Amino acid sequence: MIWTILIIVLWLLAEGAVPKINRNILFQDQIPKISLICRWGLILTLTLMVGFWGIVAEDHEEYVIFYHSLSGYRLSDLIGNVTVLLTKQATGMELGYNIINVIGHYLNLKAPLFLTLIALFVNICVVKFIYDYSHPVLSLFLLLSTNFFLMEANLVRQMLAMAIFLISIKPLLEGKWKYFLILIFVAALFHTSAIILGVFIIFLFPKTDKLQNIALIALITTWIVSILIMFGFVSINFLSLFSDSAYSIYATGNNSIGMEVSPFNIAVHNLIVIALLFCFKSFKVNLRLVYYAVIIATTSLFNMSYNFVNILRFTSYFEVVFYIFTIYIFQKSEKWKIGQQSIPIIFLQIYCGLRIFMTFILEDNIFGSESYLLADFF
Repeated sequence: MIWTILIIVLWLLAEGAVPKINRNILFQDQIPKISLICRWGLILTLTLMVGFWGIVAEDHEEYVIFYHSLSGYRLSDLIGNVTVLLTKQATGMELGYNIINVIGHYLNLKAPLFLTLIALFVNICVVKFIYDYSHPVLSLFLLLSTNFFLMEANLVRQMLAMAIFLISIKPLLEGKWKYFLILIFVAALFHTSAIILGVFIIFLFPKTDKLQNIALIALITTWIVSILIMFGFVSINFLSLFSDSAYSIYATGNNSIGMEVSPFNIAVHNLIVIALLFCFKSFKVNLRLVYYAVIIATTSLFNMSYNFVNILRFTSYFEVVFYIFTIYIFQKSEKWKIGQQSIPIIFLQIYCGLRIFMTFILEDNIFGSESYLLADFF
């Protein structure tokens, strides 16, 4: 029952947050007050959902324990110790995350409230990105259907890095590579795996047809290899190359973090990419490469997750961008339309509805038997 109510509330807020065009005003740069109120209501609802649900997330307890472990640290202990940044020897976490934990103690925040405030920042970035770049309601519910928002209570550091990556998309699309790299560096201060996002810079430089073709061939090859890995034709335990044992275990298929990897969902992702191949011609080359790189990266990782379940952690960086870019491209494309209706968009709406129904409505106890009480936050 609780999820049915939450989904209705989220739907109403998401619809209300879409700015309605006032035809009596020639230029409408500002968001109408009612839309702004609904947008903040949407952000707060998502954040409270993450905050109260957090206690049942698998990694959440470890983040609470870590928060309490830093109660005796001073900022100078972290900033002055270079090994924290380079090897994480002092606390086991990245410098940026250490610092905000210490700040949380200075403000006398309880651990559940501290982690909820992190979720608030993440959701501000996610909701803004959704409303800036795509069909907001469909994008929001596609993410909800994948349990993306609930994972905020689990992958705390990675979600922080992902939120900063969302901020970096605008300078990336505008070709401002310096700002992009700075933001990726900041993201890596919260989760070192964000460094890999710097690879997107290469898609800003190809200027000739030859280089563009090489980039596209490389992307398609990556996608095909991921399909071969999924079916077991190729065996690559590339994640075992990580020296950190916390990541090397992801190279095996014998571990799980409670996320289901459905062949149906994997098939849908690949069908989406096939459809997108026919929709890119209307975009400028550099933009097309950036869109395509994000989409291929997400789908390739998702394919490989069929064998390496925990690799789904790495799709967190791209999942928001994947769905938003996909919906945006399908909306802009003139292909596969019946009148004004886009067939791919209709398909995504049905797919989203089925996933929400199966994941939340039929499993209404997904919040679990445990959740935080209001007193736990203050």
